Order: sequence, then structure tokens, then C-alpha cells
Amino acid sequence: MPAKKKNTELPDENSLKTDRAKLRRLAEEALKAAPRDNLSGIFSAEEALRESELRNRTILQTVMEGFWLVDLQGRLKEVNDAYCKMSGYSEQELLAMNISELEASEGSEEIAAQIQAVIAQGKVQFERKHRRKDGSIFDVEISVQFQGELEGLIFAFLQDVTVSKQSLDSLRQSEEKYRSLVESTDNSIYLVGEDCEYLFMNLKHRERLGLSPSQVHGTTYGAYHSKQETDAFRERVKIIFETGRPLSYEYQSERDGNYFVRTLSPVMDHEKVKAVSVISKDVTDEKKAEDLIRNFSQQLLQAQERERQMISCELHDRIAQELSAVKIGFDTLFDGDPVISQEVRSKSKNLSNIIEIAINSVRDLSYELRPFGPDEIDIVNALKMYTEDFSESSEITTDFQSVGMQGLTLGSESKTHLYRLVQEGLNNIRKHAHASMASVKIVGALPNIILNIEDNGIGFDLKERERKLDDEKRLGLRSMRERVELLRGEMRIASRLGKGTKIFIKFPFKEKPGDAEKAYINR
Repeated sequence: MPAKKKNTELPDENSLKTDRAKLRRLAEEALKAAPRDNLSGIFSAEEALRESELRNRTILQTVMEGFWLVDLQGRLKEVNDAYCKMSGYSEQELLAMNISELEASEGSEEIAAQIQAVIAQGKVQFERKHRRKDGSIFDVEISVQFQGELEGLIFAFLQDVTVSKQSLDSLRQSEEKYRSLVESTDNSIYLVGEDCEYLFMNLKHRERLGLSPSQVHGTTYGAYHSKQETDAFRERVKIIFETGRPLSYEYQSERDGNYFVRTLSPVMDHEKVKAVSVISKDVTDEKKAEDLIRNFSQQLLQAQERERQMISCELHDRIAQELSAVKIGFDTLFDGDPVISQEVRSKSKNLSNIIEIAINSVRDLSYELRPFGPDEIDIVNALKMYTEDFSESSEITTDFQSVGMQGLTLGSESKTHLYRLVQEGLNNIRKHAHASMASVKIVGALPNIILNIEDNGIGFDLKERERKLDDEKRLGLRSMRERVELLRGEMRIASRLGKGTKIFIKFPFKEKPGDAEKAYINR
């Protein structure tokens, strides 16, 4: 005979009704109606009842949920092991208690009201706080059913939900914290879908667009920005959806002219991009501060150039002229006087030669300080002449090339900065590189001008050199970097020991047609 399959299902209300009431009444009626000498039916009913009770008790004792059987006064009539473990009480202790004694908050009046609600509704589910035997409190979710036919008993299943409630509370607190941060930040934060429709926006962005929370749904980016801005933004959102990688960029809003740094990041769901989060930081004040610093630095350089010009004029127009007069005086000092000895004449000639050397040095220094006036000479010719003079004076063979500069009329500031960059670069080569060859190449590639300076010298450790730049005075590479920053350009250096040095500089081209400067910004 095959073994009977063990029933592990929880009893429903019909099963309880049959097993706990109907069979009991059946046994009682059989006992009253049956003759005294015919007890087999009674014994069969009692055995069925006993077997059913044993089966149900076994099931209730093995389930993970707690179980109560409670009368209408709140007295516990039956509990299972699961609730004993939850509460820390033994079965005997619990069967001697009222459920109000397990409550952690409400008193007996509240419990009585709950029992009446169960009687009225028949089936109720709610959450309560219970107190364990050791005094600790835990949360339970209670599912309660009442059937009047079951001798006025209420049965309930209880589940310890302390951990899940704590997790939910923690999640809710975390959500509230981050929502508070998102809503209180000075940055615009919003979510957009693939079609650039707004899915969410924080208070800052709503204020920027003049929207209430209820107006966000169904609003698109294009409704508040120009077609050009919308197309550019839509293209970047498309890149995020395709690549799943974040990107950042700076832009100027056409709405108010403010500058923003925008960071777009993918919002993933099962490795698929579902939306794009945008953090937009207003950097207008920072840009204005940078412009003030840049303008101040530019004014300092302009003042320096004016000072150089003044010193150059002083050297050329006064000191050099005065030295020239002294030289002429020495050269003609003994004319017409035959009695002066040859030795005296030789000394006079030597002094004249020294003065001539001094005159040439003063004129060279004057030229270094002010190689050209703002509109006196073409920058390409000026640099060509300078590299030729540098090659002769330094004995470093210097090659100069220019490409794409024809027809470009640079503003005086750009012209001066470009000349000084070449000058400082070649002076660095003369002082430090121990090179035999150098090259200077200028390329006009709108909207930029590119400058390359190379040498075949000893080179240097780039990382070590970069570390020491902050300790240097306003000379050399540091001075070059500052000039490039003023030009809103970039500068890169490549160098290896024994392999020479390469300096790459790129900056936006500024043209001066007439009196107004026009900037070609690299977009």
C-alpha cells in the first residue's frame, strides 16, 4: 500500500470549521443518539476528530508564521512554536496570557475595539508592535479571521516584519535625505527621457523655467530652449543612450546669457539606459571672476610691455645716442695734433671700440625689449628676423617656417604674445637645452593659431620639471603658460632625457579689422 503523502498546506477557514467544530458536534450528536451498546460510531468520530486535530496542530507547529487562536475576550487558546520563538515566551506562558499583555503600545480598550472590528468585518489585516519576554519590541503583521460558527474563536497568523520595516524606514529616510539634498541644492537637477521630455526636475530648475511641480509632467526641453540649443542637447542625450557613458561640457544659455557646466549621466535599469540625469551648475560668477583675473593679468602684461617700450626708447634714443657721441669724441679727440704719441692714440682707439660694443649691446637690448610697434611690421617677418638673429648670436642653427598666415592680420595683443612666446621658448633653449639645432613653426589653421618649438638638446624629466614650476619665478615655461592661458589656449610639452624637447601651443585666432577686435572661438 503506497505511503500517504504528508499534507503541508495551511488549513483554510473551511478546513478549520470542519475539523474543529463540525466533527466535534458530530461526535457529540452520535454520543447522544447512539445506544449504549453501540459505541463504534462514536469511537470512529472521535478518532477522526483526534486525527484531524493532530494533523492541523502538526502543520501549524511547522509553519514559519506565528499562529494564535484567541477567544472574544482576547485570551490565547492556542499558539504555535513560531510565535513562541518570536516572543520569547513558552507555550504554557502564552496560554495563560491575554493578547493585551503582548501589546507594546495600546491598552485593553484598544484591543477590545480591535476584536469588535474583527467580529464586524470577518477578516482584517493590520500591523502591531509586540513586546518580547525580554522587553524588546518587534513589529508584527497580523492576518485575522473570525467565524461565529467556531465557538466564538478568532484565529490569526502573525509575521515578524521588524527587519523589513527597518529596511523600509531606512530606505524612506535615505530617499528623504537625498530628495532634500536634490531640492535644496543650487544646481539644476533633472531627468529626461530619450525624446528629451522632462521626467523630473528639482526646485532650482523649476524656478529657472518658472514651473510648478504639477506642470513638469509632459514638458519637453525644447519648449524652453531655442532650436539650436535643443538640437545640441538632443544629440548629447542620444550619445548617452547609445554609449551608456557620462559626459560633461560647458555652454552659454541663450535665455539669460549665463554660463553652465553640464554633466549628463545614464540612469540604468538591467544594463539598459532608461533616462538621462542632468546636473547643470551655473558658473557665471566663476567665469566673471576668471575674466577679471585674466583682464588684470592682461593689464599687467600690457603695463610691462609699455614699461619695456619706455626703457627701449630710453636706451635707444638717449643712452645709445650719448654713447655714440662719446665714441665720435674719442675717434676725433686727437685729430690735427701730431705730437700725441702712438701709444695714447692706441689706447683711445681701444676705448672707442669698447664704447662701440656697448652701443651694440644697448641697441640689441632695446630691440629685445621692443622688437616692433603695434602696426609697424608683419609678425611673420618679425619672427623670421628674430630667429635669424638668434641663430647668429647663439650659434644654434634655427629653422623658421610659417604656413597659413598669409592674409591674417593679428591684433596687437596676439602679435605681442606670439612674439614673446617664441622669444621665451628660444631663450629657454639657449640657457638650458645645450642644443645645436632648433625649429619654430607657426600654422594658421582657423579658428586657431598653432605654434611648435623644438630642439635637439638634452631634454629633461617632464614630471620633475612640472613639479618645480610652482617654485620658479615668472620666467621660462611658467611665463609661457601664463601667456597661453591669457590667450584662452592650451600648451603641451613633450621631453625625454637625451631626446630633446617639443612645445605645442594652440590658441584662438584674434583678428583686428580696423579698430575692432573679432575673436574666433573654438566651439
